[in-house]
Amino acid sequence: MMNKKGLSTVVATSLIILITIAAVAIIWTAIIPMIRDSAPSSDPCMGVPANVQIVSAFLNKTDGKVDVRVKQLDTDAVITKFNVIVYDTVGLGNNNVSSAVTLGKNMEATVSVTNDKFKTGEKVDVAPYVGTKQCLAVGKTTLQELI
Repeated sequence: MMNKKGLSTVVATSLIILITIAAVAIIWTAIIPMIRDSAPSSDPCMGVPANVQIVSAFLNKTDGKVDVRVKQLDTDAVITKFNVIVYDTVGLGNNNVSSAVTLGKNMEATVSVTNDKFKTGEKVDVAPYVGTKQCLAVGKTTLQELI
């Protein structure tokens, strides 16, 4: 009779564990980069324009100074400045970027900009900045003339 020996259960179990670890490593290196590349990037402007409103807007037609009172509602983004766009009667827009402003959740601030081209302004819009990124504009509001 021949003396036949098989694999011991310890060796067989070790091989199964090693094969499983190798399979997980291969899948990990193939799948994780695909998931990372397809994940949406975080946009700092996400939800900001919808949560900013123009409270009031005044125009001094003598010097072209526009004062816009803005309020940030329910968002945690910190607004650093605004691009103020003033539209004339034809709808052409001129803009100036405001000086630094820090506007957080449930805060209000007055943004002032001056431009000779603003003297014929009818409506105003603001586009907030979050960090260095300009977000979409909020929505046009009629300018009130200062007397």
